[in-house]
Amino acid sequence: MNSTSSPANPAHGIDLIRAFAHLLRLPLAISATLASCATIYAVDATTPLWKYLLTAIVLFCMTAAACAIND
Repeated sequence: MNSTSSPANPAHGIDLIRAFAHLLRLPLAISATLASCATIYAVDATTPLWKYLLTAIVLFCMTAAACAIND
């Protein structure tokens, strides 16, 4: 038996990315990340970069998880 596999559909990959972006509310999570960095900078401008990144990652994940749970 010949088995022919169809090539991967690029539109399917784009739809999958859009579905995850919608599920995780990426614009909202990115906004929370930027707001957290701006707040840290306003409070203490001498904060090291790793603290910005850690706070940004935590808030991004928390916001995305909250939106996914809400759906």
